[in-house]
Amino acid sequence: MIDLERFAEFRPDTEDVDELLELGQQEFRVGDYGRAYACFERAREVLEEKGAPESREQMAKLLQIRDQCPS
Repeated sequence: MIDLERFAEFRPDTEDVDELLELGQQEFRVGDYGRAYACFERAREVLEEKGAPESREQMAKLLQIRDQCPS
């Protein structure tokens, strides 16, 4: 489980959703679930900051992230 106080430490700086998803998947595969969560959560934030998804592809990415990071 990720320590929420350390969340900022794991949070990637990039705003590239595809890169964030790939990083999250890599971290998940090696068992670093805290870092994976931080990547997926950042990707979700980036998409939501942009407002409504601009395309079906972005909507699919947002749903994929939500599946990876249950609330």
